[in-house]
Amino acid sequence: MRFFVLLALILLAGNAHAQIYRWMDASGRVNFSNSAPPQGVKFTIVDPNAKEGPVSPDSTECYTIRCQGERMEERERKREAEIAKAAADRAIS
Repeated sequence: MRFFVLLALILLAGNAHAQIYRWMDASGRVNFSNSAPPQGVKFTIVDPNAKEGPVSPDSTECYTIRCQGERMEERERKREAEIAKAAADRAIS
């Protein structure tokens, strides 16, 4: 039984490391996705830790896709917390 649980965990862990695809659509817009692009579209697989430009060691700027995603998730969490607080304030009033 333990073997099957361990096997299931290993198989699920493999899905956690998704690839990032980059492609350009017909209108010239650049798209990024963790699911494969439409068939017949030329794409590249992006390194999530790749830097887009030179960064000084003192910089706190975020240039990797992973870092940008983490910052976006943080902004979304803050926005959701503000919305929940505003809803609670309206319920009290």
